[in-house]
Amino acid sequence: FQQIRRGDIAREVALIASLSTRDDVVQPLGAWLNDGRGPGVALPFEDRVSLTDHAGGGKGALYDQDRAALVAARITTILRDAAAALGHCHAKNVLHGGVSHDSFVVAQKPRGPVLQLTGFELASPLIVPQQTRASARPGTALLPTALVRGYVPAYRSPEVDKAVAQLAQAASKRQLELRRVETKVTAAEADVWALGVLALNLFEPRRLRRAQ
Repeated sequence: FQQIRRGDIAREVALIASLSTRDDVVQPLGAWLNDGRGPGVALPFEDRVSLTDHAGGGKGALYDQDRAALVAARITTILRDAAAALGHCHAKNVLHGGVSHDSFVVAQKPRGPVLQLTGFELASPLIVPQQTRASARPGTALLPTALVRGYVPAYRSPEVDKAVAQLAQAASKRQLELRRVETKVTAAEADVWALGVLALNLFEPRRLRRAQ
């Protein structure tokens, strides 16, 4: 287990490092893989609160004003920033793989609160297909795909649900590994669907409590 976990952490740190330094992505300072405490990741110290706590199931700081227009503006800002962070990941050929209310934190910066994307332990490199001249069709484009590794059940797209069901039917560890290699989804089907679910949950916080 420790060997597998060390490999996961090393891969995660490498993936995040490939995204370059951005305010909207939590950047690790480094990782320890052979420490007596077990493998782990060192993150910079900042005053952060999880988006889950910030929302508080409709009772957190996000909703601390009675004016609906103000709350809607705050949520819209969060979703815009979340989409920008995910868009940057996709542009760098990285699928987040675990978008949910628990994969974002709100950091207190001098200029004000900043939404940050974190929780990359389920991330996967996007596989960009090479469209050959013979297979190309006018007006069509092949979408990058990625391996399916996770997602909170409430945030799974139909395609991800189908892929997870196929993985669950594996009769052996060997068959599971083979199915992992074969079972892929596109970034749009996975991360973007999950972002849409997050939008519904923030605008209807009762849904957020159920998703938890």
